[in-house]
Amino acid sequence: MLDARTTAAIAGAVELFLGRRDGLRRFDLSVDGFWHSFSAALYGVPFFLCLMAGDWAVLSAMAEPPTLSAVILSRIADFTLDFLFLPIVLALLAKRLGITRSYTGFVIARNWSTLVMLAPQAVISLLLGFRWLDQDLASLLSLVVAGVMLAYEYRIARWTLGWDGAAAAGLVAADVVSGLVLVSLVNGLFGT
Repeated sequence: MLDARTTAAIAGAVELFLGRRDGLRRFDLSVDGFWHSFSAALYGVPFFLCLMAGDWAVLSAMAEPPTLSAVILSRIADFTLDFLFLPIVLALLAKRLGITRSYTGFVIARNWSTLVMLAPQAVISLLLGFRWLDQDLASLLSLVVAGVMLAYEYRIARWTLGWDGAAAAGLVAADVVSGLVLVSLVNGLFGT
C-alpha cells in the first residue's frame, strides 16, 4: 500500500511526463522528501524484474550464455549505479554548477520519474521474455521509448534546475554517456 506522499510523488512524475509543470508541486521538497525519493528504487523492483526477464530471454539464447546469477548481479549493479551516480556527481558539483538550491528538487523529480521511465521498458521486456515480441521489434520499440524518455528527462532538468535548453541537453547527454560507460564496465566485470 502506498502512502499519500508516495502516491503524490508518482502522480507528480506522471504529470511531468504529460508536460504539466504543475506536477512539481506534488513533490515533498523537504530534506526528508529528498531521502524518501530514493525509495522509488524499491517501487521500481517489479519493473526491474521484468527488464531482467527480457534480458535473460535474449542472453540465454546466445551460443555461450552467461550464468543467470551473473546476469542478476550485473543488472542489480547497473540499476543501483544508474540510480545513484548522477545525484552523487551533481551533489559534488552543485556549487560549481550554481544548483545548490535547485539540486534537491531535481533529484526528487528524477528519482520518482524513474518509475515512469521504467514502466514502458518493463512491458517491452516482459513481452520479449514471453516471446510475444521478437528481438528486432522489441529493440525498435525500446529505441522509441528511449527517445521519449530523453525528452522527459530534459524537461525535468529544465523545469527543476531552471537551466536553458543547451545546459539541460548537456546534462541529459552526460547522464546517457555515463550510464553507457557504467553499464559497459559492469557487463565486462560480470561477463554479461
